[in-house]
Parts: sequence; structure tokens; C-alpha cells
Amino acid sequence: MNNQDYLILDGATGTEISRMGGKIDNVSWSAIANITHPNLVRSIHEKYLKIGVDVITTNTFSSCRHVLEGSNLGNQTKKINQTAVRLAKEACYNVAPSKNILIAGSMSNTLAWKKGKAYPDPSYIPDIQTETNNYREMAYILADSGIDIFILEMMLDTEHSCRLLEVVKEIGLPVWVGLSCSEKINGEIVGYDLSIEREEGIDQDYLKPINETLEKIFKALKNFDPDVLGIMHSNIKVTYKVVEYLSNHWSNQIMAYPEIIYYDYSKHEYNSLVSPSKFAHICKDWLDMGVDIIGGCCGTTPNHINELIKLINLHD
Repeated sequence: MNNQDYLILDGATGTEISRMGGKIDNVSWSAIANITHPNLVRSIHEKYLKIGVDVITTNTFSSCRHVLEGSNLGNQTKKINQTAVRLAKEACYNVAPSKNILIAGSMSNTLAWKKGKAYPDPSYIPDIQTETNNYREMAYILADSGIDIFILEMMLDTEHSCRLLEVVKEIGLPVWVGLSCSEKINGEIVGYDLSIEREEGIDQDYLKPINETLEKIFKALKNFDPDVLGIMHSNIKVTYKVVEYLSNHWSNQIMAYPEIIYYDYSKHEYNSLVSPSKFAHICKDWLDMGVDIIGGCCGTTPNHINELIKLINLHD
């Protein structure tokens, strides 16, 4: 931890790549940018480092083999993941060579998306053994490339999340787990479900999650004894509720980094829903509630994280 006993995470990488004109694949999201736009990916890391973050996250959220295969990139799995870690390391060397920056290797149990829809394409869902093998392959690539911690993102169920956790725990690096949740009409908090979050853009072939409760998911993942548990890629309202839940049920470190975007399907553009100043004040609330690790997910920019750091420094 730093002098304030909390860590500052970076903000979004994928939506920043898109916002700045980089290559985004509408099946495997931002992974391809490590190869097509390495200078841009590195520069995004550098912007967050210049602001003063303590942790940067590799651009590997969607670079597991079964995701890349949806874009015919499976044979580049090793290269894409190794390059992502190298770019993060180069950014650290260029900007903060004397600071102990943590490089978090992002993994998720996302799947190859239906083209342009950001939800799983049924054609590319792997069987259990293939899924496990692909997690293991990616985890060892990231570890061998020199990440400091694993950050597991968008854990929204028990089955796939536990499968991924079991694999990464083999390696022995610290493991940070980021839950993603939605709020049903009745107020119940469940695993993230796009059909709850969106009013449009969902077709009949959307494989709706089984909506396991926050309590059930938390209890299952807690059994793996992760170093950190938190809430990420969830809206502001849900993030507040999950932070409150974790503060009452989890005695180790808590992290929070929300998503703040709206996707305009008519223009195919991401638009931020929360200003940098408002974002900073919301995050300060979570720190006061007991969060130890704070940052941003989709839609957040270096400006958002900069405002957060300025506000924190003002109150220290």
C-alpha cells in the first residue's frame, strides 16, 4: 500500500483505445490492439502512470484463446498476451522507473461476442475442458511474462468464475477478484446481466445468465481465499450496494472500479455518463466506506482518474 493505505488503479483501457481511434474488434474487443496499435496501448498506460496510479492493468481482458478464436486470432494467443505485458512494462520503465508499480494481468470469463453485440456468440462457447485449458494457457503466459498480480474481471457467476479462480490459484501470484453485478427490478443484486442493463441491442439468442445472487457468488468465490475482492464494471448505484455488502462480509481488502458508459447503437459510440469531478466524489465516498483499491472501468479516462487523485490529495 502507499502512504494513504490505499491503491489507485488505472481507468479504462478498452474504451480508451476505441475513443482514441485504435483497432477494436466487434467479436474479441480490444485484444487485437496489442498487435495493431501497440504504441497507442502503451501511451494509454503511460497517461495513467503520469497521473500517479499505483496499478496498471494489461490489455488482456478479452485475450483468452476461445475469445480470440471468434476473430480467427487463436493462433496469436501467446503473442497478443505477451505483447500486452511487454507494453505495460515499457510504460512503467518510460514513466516511473523508480516507482513500484504493480502490473495486474487481466483475465475474465468473457466469451467471443456475437458480432457487434458485446454478448456471447453461442457458436464459440467452449466445452468445460477447453475452457479450463485455455484459462491455464493464458494464466501461465501472463505469469511467465512478468505480471505481479492477477486481476479477474467481470466474475458474474459461480461456475465459470470458480473454474478460472481454481486455475490462477495454481500459480501462486496474488489474486484480485472483481465481481460484476446488476440490480433486478425488485432490488435484488445478481450477477451482471446485459438484459437488465440495456433497453436495446439484445436479440433473442442472448444467453441470459441464471441470475445467481450476490450472496451466492460471494460465498463461492470467498472459498478460494483471494487476496482482494471487489466490484467492477457495474453501474454506480449497484457499486454502492456491493461495496456496502462487502464492507459487512469481507474482512480483507476491497476494491471498486465502476463502468460509466452508455453505448449509442445508432452512432456506434461510447458516451460517458459521469463527469470526472462527479466520478471523483463518488469514489471518495467508497474510500470512506472502507474500499482499499479504487479506480475506473469502461468509460473512465485519464481525466477521471486525475480528478480522483486530486480530490484525495486535497483531503489528505
